[in-house]
Amino acid sequence: MIDLNKEMDRVKSENTGNTLKTVGSGAALGAAAGSIIPGLGTIAGGLIGAGVGLITGIFGGEARKREYRRLLAKQNSKINALQDSARFSAQTKAIQQMNAREYGNSEA
Repeated sequence: MIDLNKEMDRVKSENTGNTLKTVGSGAALGAAAGSIIPGLGTIAGGLIGAGVGLITGIFGGEARKREYRRLLAKQNSKINALQDSARFSAQTKAIQQMNAREYGNSEA
């Protein structure tokens, strides 16, 4: 079984890094655009770009978390189905062996 808490901690860590990257990229892009007006425009553009990058990083991180949770739930469902199938096969085999011993049947 996949440990959801451990995986979500990993995703949270990745999201933090991604958010910081989007803040930095936004700041750089904003500063470049704002440099049309040297000095104040560069600073304002950088701040606006960083703000947009922060918002994008936060909401993008939540979307990644939701998608990852969905994928983990799907994987856990598949694992449970495989475990159920293996359990059913083992029980069937045990019943066949008990019947063979009880009734002298050599099918087991």
